[in-house]
Amino acid sequence: MIPHPTCLSLDSAEETTRLGEALAAALFPGLLVCLRGNLGAGKSTLAQGIGRGLGLRRMASPSFVLLREYPTSPPLVHGDLYRLQEEEIPSLHLDEYLSQGYVVLLEWAERFQATVFPDRWDLCLETPFLDDPDQPFDRRILRAWGHSAASLSSLERGIHRFTSQEQERKGQR
Repeated sequence: MIPHPTCLSLDSAEETTRLGEALAAALFPGLLVCLRGNLGAGKSTLAQGIGRGLGLRRMASPSFVLLREYPTSPPLVHGDLYRLQEEEIPSLHLDEYLSQGYVVLLEWAERFQATVFPDRWDLCLETPFLDDPDQPFDRRILRAWGHSAASLSSLERGIHRFTSQEQERKGQR
């Protein structure tokens, strides 16, 4: 595990989506991606970006069905734990999806203990500027951790891809 998170400032929902698209290229079979943050912090936007990066036009919210499977490469399971209690989460059999080579992407991942899954990204979105009129309303801070050598390396690749693409975009303006 990395001792300190990688931190990024995201200035808009569009930038958050582009981050998700870049991170999608770094996913690998058996990776657990835990999205954390307050209501409205951008978890669904980031998840949608990951889906777009995997070639999905649209990802339906899993809020009421809890999990949705997508035949991407690698295969994806998108879940939303908002309505679940911690003791209900084992019934989702996330470990089985991971052992079958799925990437498991979870919103509201703070609802369960993910520490038993070493191949994991923790992506925490924060909105510390909501009350600051001098900051863009959509600005978010992402704190990202990888918890195994493989997950840290892939996370670093995804973030590097994003920052390189953003530098190119800003240089073209």
